[in-house]
Amino acid sequence: MKRLTFIFCFAFAGAVYAETWNCGPETNGVYSDSVQCTLDDEGNFTVSGTGNMGDYYYAKIDGLNTSSAPWFGKTIYHVTIDDGITGVGANAFAFNPQLKSVSGMKDVTVFGSMAFNQDYGLQSFEVPENLHYIGDNALQSDYNLGGQVFELSDTLEFVGINALKFDGLFVISDSLDTSAWDERPFHGYTPTFVCKGDISGCQNAIAKFIQKSEGGIGTCERTDCLSPESYTLKEADKSKCNGVNYYWTGERCNRRNGEGFVECAEGYYANNLDLCEKIKLRYTLPEADAATSDDFENTIEWIFE
Repeated sequence: MKRLTFIFCFAFAGAVYAETWNCGPETNGVYSDSVQCTLDDEGNFTVSGTGNMGDYYYAKIDGLNTSSAPWFGKTIYHVTIDDGITGVGANAFAFNPQLKSVSGMKDVTVFGSMAFNQDYGLQSFEVPENLHYIGDNALQSDYNLGGQVFELSDTLEFVGINALKFDGLFVISDSLDTSAWDERPFHGYTPTFVCKGDISGCQNAIAKFIQKSEGGIGTCERTDCLSPESYTLKEADKSKCNGVNYYWTGERCNRRNGEGFVECAEGYYANNLDLCEKIKLRYTLPEADAATSDDFENTIEWIFE
């Protein structure tokens, strides 16, 4: 009599499988377990632990740009960098056209060279508030970030060549010190700068990036610096948004939802932002219901036109 053997395979609905790597600083080719990098099968990548990520290496193989990161070439849609991580490693997420968003980064102070280089699909990027260093080519050619608001805080000590090579909207203050920055972080693109404070101070901050020519204000003589016609410097202007009914939104507004509102991190909503798309609200209110008071408008620091 023949015996039939049946092999049963069970699939667990909803199970998400993940791969994990040690990705802390590297010593003799071994990456520390002080930082862990995890990628699940839905394309969610999480960096957790303490301190800096390790650096990875760039190579061009058969004409293609590559990174030595072990997750290079895998499908990554969303990167979340947890509290406690202070640096994003060189080439960590470079050449990933499927990457759509990067969030977290509360404690990040360093972007290594080419950290997010040529991530053409990147559309949402939570800019750390206390960045000190942006390495060469860190966000080069991330074209879809053109509509993203980047606040270049006064803590920024260095920004490398091509580091911000896209048509961004950059908020700067009149006390920003760019003396140690490379002369070509924007590499000939057409950024818009919005000035917080005295316009002449902001003009001085960006002067070194402007190609010296008739009408120019800087001293950079390289042909790939900004030309006087290729950038815009605006003063913060609150008047264009007067009369718009805003509600308390917590810390940050992230995206527009299907109802025409902007969904915000704290679960509140701001109405009519379509009238003033490029406004970021930074203010402190002691209580949520203070948003309905007559003094609400005076509590807002209006940064953008």
